[in-house]
Amino acid sequence: MSHSFWIATMPLDPASLQGQARSADLALRAAIDAGRAGALAVEIIRDDQAQGRLALLLSVADDLASPTQFTCWLAYSNDPGWCNRFCAFGIPMLEAHIELSGGHLKVHAAVYPTRVGLNPVVLSDQPLIEIQGVDPGPYGKSDPESSPKPWYAQFLSAPDVAQQTRDVLTRPAPWEVQRSDLRSPARNEAAIKVQAAAYPDLAAIIEAQGAMPALAALSAGRLVDSAQSILRDSEVPQPSHGVEPPSKSVPPQRQTSDSVFGRPRFRFEEVEIVGFRLELPERTLPKLQALADALNFHRKLSGIRTDFSYRVSTPTVVIELLRYGRMRSLEPLAPLQSDDSMAQHELIVRLLVGKVDDDGSQARDAAQYVPAIFVDNPWSKYVGREMQGFKKEIAEFCIDERPTPDDQHDFHPVGRDGKRPGEEKAEPLTSIVRVRVPPSFEHVDDSQPKALLDIQYPAGGIDDDRFDRVDIDAILNSSVFTSSRWRQVDFSDVDFRRSFARQAMKEGFNRYRSVQVTPVDGRDLPKTWINGGFTLKDVQAQFPIGVAVLKLGAKGVDEDEGDEGVDDDEAVDGDEGVDKDDGWFRLCKLLKSENMLEISLPTGDWYRLKCSMDLSIQNGLDW
Repeated sequence: MSHSFWIATMPLDPASLQGQARSADLALRAAIDAGRAGALAVEIIRDDQAQGRLALLLSVADDLASPTQFTCWLAYSNDPGWCNRFCAFGIPMLEAHIELSGGHLKVHAAVYPTRVGLNPVVLSDQPLIEIQGVDPGPYGKSDPESSPKPWYAQFLSAPDVAQQTRDVLTRPAPWEVQRSDLRSPARNEAAIKVQAAAYPDLAAIIEAQGAMPALAALSAGRLVDSAQSILRDSEVPQPSHGVEPPSKSVPPQRQTSDSVFGRPRFRFEEVEIVGFRLELPERTLPKLQALADALNFHRKLSGIRTDFSYRVSTPTVVIELLRYGRMRSLEPLAPLQSDDSMAQHELIVRLLVGKVDDDGSQARDAAQYVPAIFVDNPWSKYVGREMQGFKKEIAEFCIDERPTPDDQHDFHPVGRDGKRPGEEKAEPLTSIVRVRVPPSFEHVDDSQPKALLDIQYPAGGIDDDRFDRVDIDAILNSSVFTSSRWRQVDFSDVDFRRSFARQAMKEGFNRYRSVQVTPVDGRDLPKTWINGGFTLKDVQAQFPIGVAVLKLGAKGVDEDEGDEGVDDDEAVDGDEGVDKDDGWFRLCKLLKSENMLEISLPTGDWYRLKCSMDLSIQNGLDW
């Protein structure tokens, strides 16, 4: 496997860099403190086998003319699989639209636009950077010493095991691949144009010579990927420049967390939710428990108390489709302000879990665990995976432009705020009838993006105005339309009846706890629980009349025939490239074994909510 690269370096403004580049501030802080932030480096990586797959790495370099060491503080790719993989090796990479044609590279990414006066800014997709004269090659060979061969000094990080809201644990994560077929492209053919923004503001970081930055050094060639490296399926980074990865016996270092999004306290406004209760048979509980086994990592550790386990309390699974009209950090750091916001859609799977002591039977501490979640906001995905324990993936949320009885559909994604391109008004959340994986170069033979969920609502539509305000005093109403995701009848296991069920029912739609685990990937850092608290305000609920139909899908599940009863870890035809630990994939395998990939939900088994919501992460010592 090989990849081509193209690198340019240019001067930078150190003061602006420190104020802007907070997305991977730990590695950046180390580079600045060590005097290795003398220039800005832009590296483009292209897959030689699938040349549409691209990545852009923005880094500080130790030298302007002949860099030998980079530290990446922000990166982009048009392949979600690359984003996950690079992040797992300490390079913060987000999804973006990247095109390279005729030597002209364009990157559109989710950025906070330039602030006008005191007006708040809203995250939107805008041009980030354009580069002319990009020629990764490689073409021919040159003297290996004629061009620099830099490597990357990065950090792995994850929330601290006890102080999750304040500290992170870190390990060095050096990365180097062999650079061959090196050459130095002509500087007069290259030019870089960056877009000013509130965040990230590349124009403020680069010391521009007139309208364009002055390029100091260019190099191009081939990356020959090793057997253990970021671009290959491996769990451990390749040693770099003779620097061996730290031994597991060496404890990770604790550092204070410092993110542009501030402490993990967020407010969500203009929230809409459509929820679906999937009442699965009791016999599915063992496989549902396997979806939540990540919570019991402590049972495999030595030296700590392991006298309890997290258990799934009920076979009723909740799937929700959400739209957050405004998401704000309550304690952001400059250049962001507390009224700056972003929007997103979300598809989420919820399991209700509780702690059961080894020497007791009654469960306690009801909490919701999310084994699968999809969003259309790359910043939300990054923060969720890195700091909150949500293994988020990118998806598209689509409306049907041509719904017809003969299955002639025309699905198109809407913006994160629910608006079509050029439209001022958002589409109703119930217009979202398909959630799909975006087109990816990871599976180049796929002719269509893969559908994750199709929703069919009752004929005639849904009245958006018939919402009732939830009265917390009526939470325990015996009506079938009780204001909770779960009901008393959902709890058949004696360990989860009585006080546990009452707690889950009492919290209802108005508040709930969550528990997740970080890190979400295989990075070599201690795991810990992330305990969160969600408080919903001004909740309005609706139980629409009619039958809603869900059709679930995942690559390697609904495409295959005759694999009923196959274990989750067994390969089946058509599932190449599927992450067998992916919660959505495993849920779909479970549903297929029960012949439930298409589910009809009558009145009362699906609901709609409108509300606002606060999220706060709590330290483990305070939980």
